[in-house]
Amino acid sequence: MPLRSLCLDTLEGSYDCMAIGMNSQSGQVGCHDRSLKEFDSIHHPAGRIGGTQCLSSRDSSTQYDDRLEAKVVFTDPQVAVVGHSERACGMHDIPFLTGAYPFADHGKAMCLGSTRGFAKLLASPGTGKLLGAQIVGPQAGELIHELIAVMYYHGTVFDLVRLPHYHPTLAEIVTYAAESLIKQIRSSRSSGGV
Repeated sequence: MPLRSLCLDTLEGSYDCMAIGMNSQSGQVGCHDRSLKEFDSIHHPAGRIGGTQCLSSRDSSTQYDDRLEAKVVFTDPQVAVVGHSERACGMHDIPFLTGAYPFADHGKAMCLGSTRGFAKLLASPGTGKLLGAQIVGPQAGELIHELIAVMYYHGTVFDLVRLPHYHPTLAEIVTYAAESLIKQIRSSRSSGGV
């Protein structure tokens, strides 16, 4: 990865910054304080890993996990994705199930008057492991973080529905999509499919 060194002066002090593969889409930046030699802010996992490896005199065992690659488009409605898409699963022969839920039928979205879009999850048919997610709708860029966290820990749709969600919130829409997947998985198990 090409790196270039930058210097950033703020009211809090001076920082050496490493711009890592910086472009208009990724904006991957990691900063560390000159005196503390620690990161102050990181905006992307690849930036943190690249910065750590660049600044460390020892070998780093940290590896970039492309399952967690996330993208957000700040349009109206917003679009946010993480992990595999249906097309990617098909191209790599990864078996998957999908569960989706529309914002048009979601109470909080109706209260806000923002009912365009949906939340869709992809999961492994055998285990329910979350493979990817797409959210198109209000605050999608915020809502995708919960799914990134579940995927980081190799979580399942079963884990997702066990997490407490306040009602009414936009965030609970992912549990409705997860419940749809759970029904599919249990139906497949009871019919001897998995």
